[in-house]
Amino acid sequence: MRVHTLEFEGIGPFRDRQIIDFDSLGQSGIFLIDGPTGAGKTTIIDAIVFALYGDVSGREADSSRLRSAFSLPQEPSEVAIEFSVGGRKVWLKRTPRYQRAKKSGEGTTDAAATQLLREMAQDGSVTAELTTAHEIGIHINQLLGMNAQQFRQLVVLPQGEFAELLRMKPSERFAALGPLLGDVFYKQLQDDLDSQGALAKGQRSAADLAVANAIQQIMGALGDLSLDPELIEATELLMSGTPTTEIMGGCLVRIEEWLATRNKQLKKELAVAKKKATEAQVQAQRANEYQAGVLAVIAATQACAAALEKLETIQDHFTREDAQSEQEELIQLLARLEPILERELNLETWITQVQELNDQIDVQQSKLKEFSELTQNAPAERSRLEQTIAAYEVLAAMVNQRESDVLILQGKAASLKKLEILELELAGIARDAVNAHEQVGQLEQGLLDSRSELDALLRQQLHDRAAFLASALNDDQRCPVCGSHEHPNPAVFSGEPVSDESIEELRISLETLQEQLDAAKAQSAKVATDEQALVVNVAELRGSVMGETSESITEALEAAQIALNQTKTASDALPALREEIEELKTREETIDESMQQVRNEITKLTTQLEQLVASHQQQEQADREVLGSAATAADLSRSTQDRIEALGAFRKADEQLALAKAGLPALDENLDVEFWLEQVAITDKEATSALSAVEQKSGLVLHAAALFTNPKNQLLTAMSEHQELFDRTSPAIALAEAVTAGKTSFNLRRITLQSYAVQRRFESVLDAASIHLSRMSGGKYSLELDDVAKGNAQSGLGIKVSDAWSGQSRDPRSLSGGETFYTALSLALGLADVVRDEAGGSQLETLFVDEGFGSLDQESLQLVLEQLDALRSGGRIVGVVSHVTEMKDWVHDRIEVQVTADRTSKVKTLL
Repeated sequence: MRVHTLEFEGIGPFRDRQIIDFDSLGQSGIFLIDGPTGAGKTTIIDAIVFALYGDVSGREADSSRLRSAFSLPQEPSEVAIEFSVGGRKVWLKRTPRYQRAKKSGEGTTDAAATQLLREMAQDGSVTAELTTAHEIGIHINQLLGMNAQQFRQLVVLPQGEFAELLRMKPSERFAALGPLLGDVFYKQLQDDLDSQGALAKGQRSAADLAVANAIQQIMGALGDLSLDPELIEATELLMSGTPTTEIMGGCLVRIEEWLATRNKQLKKELAVAKKKATEAQVQAQRANEYQAGVLAVIAATQACAAALEKLETIQDHFTREDAQSEQEELIQLLARLEPILERELNLETWITQVQELNDQIDVQQSKLKEFSELTQNAPAERSRLEQTIAAYEVLAAMVNQRESDVLILQGKAASLKKLEILELELAGIARDAVNAHEQVGQLEQGLLDSRSELDALLRQQLHDRAAFLASALNDDQRCPVCGSHEHPNPAVFSGEPVSDESIEELRISLETLQEQLDAAKAQSAKVATDEQALVVNVAELRGSVMGETSESITEALEAAQIALNQTKTASDALPALREEIEELKTREETIDESMQQVRNEITKLTTQLEQLVASHQQQEQADREVLGSAATAADLSRSTQDRIEALGAFRKADEQLALAKAGLPALDENLDVEFWLEQVAITDKEATSALSAVEQKSGLVLHAAALFTNPKNQLLTAMSEHQELFDRTSPAIALAEAVTAGKTSFNLRRITLQSYAVQRRFESVLDAASIHLSRMSGGKYSLELDDVAKGNAQSGLGIKVSDAWSGQSRDPRSLSGGETFYTALSLALGLADVVRDEAGGSQLETLFVDEGFGSLDQESLQLVLEQLDALRSGGRIVGVVSHVTEMKDWVHDRIEVQVTADRTSKVKTLL
């Protein structure tokens, strides 16, 4: 950066407009800012820093001192600077906050701070114009590559403060210089590499999980079989962790071979067990049949005797054939009696029967008509149900999407609600910031007014000293001033006398106002910090809702909820609809059969009606021939039926007896039946149990073999992918661990990439600084990086001062005042050299050094001046602020700060 011109008025002791042309001063490469103490030399530096950053130069400086105490309320206070960075030329103007005269009426009002930046092209046209402090602050930081504090440490070196870089703790120096030395780039690179390493580790974990899952599935497939002595070694190897692919494959082969061998063994055992079980079952069946046959013979014999007794027959050796013959004759008689019984009913009964048949025929005809209508309507109903099911299936498939839409909109609604709350908080804290800023301004003005009042009182008190002396004189008393006894014209008070007590009270009031101002500034800074944090949060939330309003999100959420309810309703209704259409299909399939059954029933009823009428007409005459001596057909029918049932019971009992005797198994006459039955039962139970055990074992092995194939293939695939992934991700993981101070062979010192890069670049700074320091110290001192700081990523940038005369290294804090001055100056110059060189020579072309030369002896001062003079060969302009007499003899181009008769200051350029 090169400063071209600086204009300011109403700043510090400078009431009138001052213009400094640094281009003309910089022709020789070095110039002096000279003037008596308190004249305003440092105010020039303050004006430069304020113009660039809206701040002042020193840690002890107070921005409230910028407004000149000599300026009238209607007179302005402003600073304008023109500078260039590379090919970019910038003009920047700022005004501090101060009390100005009201435009109408009497009194003053608060004039807010203003700022205006214009960046111009080579032809003088404006390429950019900014008016807000925030935008200008960002623009200046990006353009110069440093903030206000770094600018003070590299470009403007205030009294005593530029040595702070030398006295800082290593970690503090790391935080202060890191951004200047490019730590942002290396931190981003470090974070990117670390992110890639974490991603690779995550992929490895997923691969490990895939292998472990496949092993668990294999163990689940084997179940209790894994405890078999022949499988324990293989399964323990699988469960031991992640063995090599070769060992894993061997375990799988052993398991697969064992399953195949065991399956063959169990097949043989199963065949033997089945054979034994079959033989035992045959014997058990024969024993059961024998026992059942004996019981059946006994029961049939008893039933046959009871039936024969009921018949009361007089025939000897009454047989089943005799009973059948008589039964057939009686059945024929019953058949002949049936129509006679019907005709014995009165005519009304017969008519009723005829009417009932006709009614039944009508009912069946109605059913037939209903079936016909169903047949016609079924296709349309089926089509309607199919269309409804298709539509509901489409809706049901969208349930997950609709649920996702609702969740997204609910999240936006929550973010919008939070945004509304934060915006209210932001508005409130913005008002607090304005109030706090106004309070600071009011306190600053009050402090300024009180100081002006104190100065006025002091001046009045000084003016009234003669009046105090005159008031104590008496006639003929010698004057303590002139010695005369006569007092022709004694001095009088110009107003009310000013007492020491009133001055002391005003000074105490000034101290109170200063304390209040400090507290108000602290509160204003805190409110500004809180406001910035809220601005960031509000911006993030606004980005998340993407400009949508509460009404739009509410409407969208209601629509999404309705759509979700519709899809869920459709999904819930689908099972009932599918069941309904299946029932409809079933009815369609059975409707034809039902219609045929109805037609058959109509035919049957019609036939019965015709037979009823025919029987009534044709058999009426022959009825008496059949009845014989029976009084009625009903009496004859009852007696005949009883006889038929008794004959049937006899026939059935006799038949059952014959069957029971025929089904009785033949046994050896010498066989012990009871013992034989007992042994058969024992043998059958043992064979069945043995078969069940073998079947269970065989089932487990077959089931395990069936389940084993799929996880085996999954494991082989997972192991192959596992090895390939580990080979592929090893570089990324190793690189991430190397740049993040991980405990690896790649980074034995455990230092991060960011720290390493900054330390290496800081070594360049120390090398450059050592060139300056060696010249300034007559070859005695140089700077080196602290060895401890090299190996510790957290210790930052340590410095040791190497003493060539003693051969020892020492702490910078052990240097004398003068040594500290030129060592710190060398460090600042070295840092400026490195930053400028790495920025292509476009940075830090103008340098200001504010005091500190008075701490040097004559020889050291000469060395420092020679070194500053050497900076001109590199195109750098150096401005030195000092009142040391030797500086005037050495530096011819200078700015003299002169105090005028009215105690204001002005600048004069001497070339």
